[in-house]
Formats: sequence, C-alpha cells, structure tokens
Amino acid sequence: MEEQKERSKAGSAMKGDVFGSKGLKIKVKDSKFVGYLENSVSADILIILKDGKEVSEVLVGDNLQVVLDQTPFYAESGGQVGDTGKLTNGKNIFEVMDTQKIDNVILHIGKVSSGTFRKGDQVVARIDCERRQNIARNHTATHILQAVLREVLGKHVQQQGSLVAAEKFRFDFTHPKGLTKDEILKVEEIANRYVNNDYAVGCRQMAFNEAKKTGALAFFEEKYGECVRVVTVGDISKELCGGTHLTSIGEINLIKITGESSVASGIRRIEGVTAGFARQFIEEQKRKAVEESAKSNKLKEFKEQEKKRNAEINKTLPARSVELANKSATLNGINTVFSIENNLEINSLRLLADMIKVKLNRAVIALGSQFDGKASLVVGLTQDLCAKGLSAKDIVLQVAPIIGGAGGGREDFSQAGGNAPENFGLAFDKIKDIINKL
Repeated sequence: MEEQKERSKAGSAMKGDVFGSKGLKIKVKDSKFVGYLENSVSADILIILKDGKEVSEVLVGDNLQVVLDQTPFYAESGGQVGDTGKLTNGKNIFEVMDTQKIDNVILHIGKVSSGTFRKGDQVVARIDCERRQNIARNHTATHILQAVLREVLGKHVQQQGSLVAAEKFRFDFTHPKGLTKDEILKVEEIANRYVNNDYAVGCRQMAFNEAKKTGALAFFEEKYGECVRVVTVGDISKELCGGTHLTSIGEINLIKITGESSVASGIRRIEGVTAGFARQFIEEQKRKAVEESAKSNKLKEFKEQEKKRNAEINKTLPARSVELANKSATLNGINTVFSIENNLEINSLRLLADMIKVKLNRAVIALGSQFDGKASLVVGLTQDLCAKGLSAKDIVLQVAPIIGGAGGGREDFSQAGGNAPENFGLAFDKIKDIINKL
C-alpha cells in the first residue's frame, strides 16, 4: 500500500509539471496503445518533455518524457509496472526506463544514451520482450492465485491490491486471519496443477454490464468504462483486466509462494515468484538447507529435502521443453535450440535437453546453466543428424574450452563443465559456426 501511495505521489508531481488543473498545458492527442499485439512498432514523436517543459531537440544524457502517436509500451496501471525498452532512430537511442500514463497520454520516461532526437522524428519503439514475458507470467499467476484462494478459503476472498513486476508478484486480498502452512501448500499445489494443465488464456472486449452478468471479477477500486476487457484462464478464472498476459498458463512453469503476511485488519498479502525466479528461490532454500544441515549434522534429512526440491523443479521441465521447442530456429536447414537455463543442475539440464530432442527432427539442442557458480553445458543431436556424421562429442570438445573447462560424451549427447558461465554466448556462437559450415 505504501509503495502504491508513493507511486501515486510521483504521478501527481509529474502531472503538476506537465498538466494544468483544467487539462493539458500542452495540446497532444491521446496515445494509441498497440502492445497487446505488437512488441515493436514505428511511431512518430509528438512531444519531448524535459524538466516539465516541451523541447524540440535533446542530446546524450538528457532525462526526458517522450510521447508517441502509437506505442507497444504498457503504462503502469492496475498494479502492473510499466514497460522498459528502447526508442531508436538509426544510431540514435533513447533508453525507456519506465512508462506512465496520465489521462490517455502515455509517457516514455528515460534518457538519451546515443545521438539526438527531435519532435517529429520517426522511431522504432521496442519493448524489452523478456521482461514483458516475465511480467505477463506474474500477472496471469495472480489471476490463478485469486481463483485458487477463493476455492480454498471461500468466495469472500476479493482482491484489494497487487504488484506485478518482472521478478515477483504481490497479491492483497480479504481474509480474516493468516493462512496456515497446510493452506499455503494446498493453494500452491492446486495453482501448479492448473499450470501443468496449460489452460488457454483468452481476452475479449465487451460491455461492462454484459461482463458483470458473466460473473467476471472486478478490482475493488478500479473505475471502468462502458466497454471493458475480460481475461479468462480456462474455466477457472474470469476477471476484468487491462494488463498483459500469457497465451497459455503452461508458460508460467512454476508458481512458488515466498511469503504470507498481514497488511491491515482483514487483509492478507501473498508474495510469490514464477518460472526461473521460482527455481532460483528453491535453490536458495536448498543452499540454506545445506548450511542448516551442516550445523545440525542432519545430512540424511538434507539429501531427502534436496531430492524433493529437485523433483519439484523437474515437474516444470515438460512445459519448459514445449516452450523451447516451439521457439526453435532454423540454421542451415537444421532446427536449433539455444538457451541459458540458470539454476538447473546437470541432471535436470540433461533431462530438459532429452525432452526437447523428442519433439524435433534434424535438431541441435545446446543448453547452458550456471549452478553454484559453475558452468554446465549440454549438447544433444537427433539421430537423423548423427546418421549423417554430425557428432555432439566433437562439438563439445571444441566449445568446452570457451567456458573454461572440458567435456565429452556420446555422439548424440555430450556435456561440458567449466568456470566461465559468462561465455555461454560465445560457446553458442561457436556451435552456430559449426552448423553453418556443414
């Protein structure tokens, strides 16, 4: 709540500089948001604001607010943080560090890192897609969470606030007392069961009165117009929401509740993480468990906990393998998958590669993971490529030194370990060179 108040104060201060009490000090047409369908568009600069005043030209280092005629950047709203990314015009680069909206005008807030910009320039507006995807994971997760909380605790549960960021989510809701450990585990279990079922996410516009008749849930203090956007998750959730979401919930991979606390009388707060951040949280728990076990000499108990945690992570791999297989790229007639999956130990990394292999033909899969400060790299080939003489073992022998180590294995599957995880990109480039020379 305090963070929401601070953001509100910041928005009010901005409004005082740029807007008058009876509307805009500077005439500018409403921004057209196209970010539900587009990650990058060409757009015209309508206004550049510096220190609350319109300027015609800016230089490197200037902190600015830029208004475009259309934009894929989502402005902070409904608990979801604003997008980041870049506006570019040739070698001219404007780094967008936040996106806010006042009335119907979207402000791209950031600074010039290269070149110069002028009013009227045409730019390419491109969001940080990976960050947006993480935000979408967390936003869709809050919808699932509300549905599961109502299922476990009762229909009295109603959203009272939220924060949807790239690295975490927070959800405030009505409930008279703290959740027990068993209730938290049950909420987590049901939520992840839904995720594994990979329900589709749908979005459609409809009249507000029609949406209410369908049973769509509305945020307690939001003001809605005559036409609203309804977001559905399978048949388990239906809410009014203007935020960005996934197309199917399997992309969430894993939901992990990291905390439960009181916000005010009758209002509880759940905090959580998804996907890679969830795996990282589990690994941090594992490291803490190692320290605890060493102190208390409960090594056997720790190994059992480690086994359970690894099993929990491995449950996320089928959905992740589908996601990576669907994103495979063709290189010299060969399907390729290159991905860094940090916080996966070598056995899980091998398992993920095997899952991807069975989904593709004529494929090279290369996965890297930084785990406990070390680099692990696996390379898998489908049998049709091995039959043509391509060898995963030969590939690994060439790229292992790049990550500061050595490796080996079979013709269809090999692995390497090293101490330079920062060089995964260079290792992947070497593999691409090998493929291009076939």
